[in-house]
Amino acid sequence: MKNNFQKYDILEFCNEIADFHGKPLVKDEYLDLEKFPLQEKQCIYILNWSLPAITYTRGVKDLLGYTDNEFTLNVALTNIHPDDLDLANRITRATVSHCCKHGNSRDSYLNVTYRIKRKDGIFIKVLRQSGLYLGDENNNLISNYSVLTDISFMNYGNTVDWEIKANELNTKNFHSEIYKEFSTLFSKREKEIILQIHDGLSNSDISKKLNLSPHTVSTHRKNILRKSNCNSKESLIFFCIRNGVIQSSKF
Repeated sequence: MKNNFQKYDILEFCNEIADFHGKPLVKDEYLDLEKFPLQEKQCIYILNWSLPAITYTRGVKDLLGYTDNEFTLNVALTNIHPDDLDLANRITRATVSHCCKHGNSRDSYLNVTYRIKRKDGIFIKVLRQSGLYLGDENNNLISNYSVLTDISFMNYGNTVDWEIKANELNTKNFHSEIYKEFSTLFSKREKEIILQIHDGLSNSDISKKLNLSPHTVSTHRKNILRKSNCNSKESLIFFCIRNGVIQSSKF
């Protein structure tokens, strides 16, 4: 896998998951979802990983401006803000990998936040809540539901964040998938610098300790913040601990 997701990476991954299932499994009727109560700034859709394709939508036009036919797998997974695309899709990949390997309870779900582009070109901040919709005999993932909620009004900033709600074993396994996915986000040198930042060293201190020029350390630091979509030391350390880049007893 490349160090940074491109748009086609996540779509290639979707095809890999479809191959994993062997043959497409489709649920044609979604009468239960027609009764699902949607708020004004929400939509719901089903992503069938055995096809792979989006097989059901409701409320998408009101929230994002796309018709049912226009809101394709490509739109759902790649019309994400360029600064959020890599992180959001690493989380998606880790989640789906976990769900294809382990049986999942139907009361388990993932929350993830990012910015997505509406049809008019405007980006809005959304909370995506996803869970198992259709599973095989072992409740391994075939399709999942996702509810998108516009949270732009909450002014959370541009951080891509996530949380998993599951039993202890599933949570532990899921975190392992997340840590594996984020292990390639930073280079070896960048990880060394992150550890020094975590220990409270300044750019000047890091420069001396790692025998690097101050300019090189500053450049690495800017790249680290860009990759993590963080804007401060505190948010960076939180991000790195949360995603397994570094370990800390403080978290």
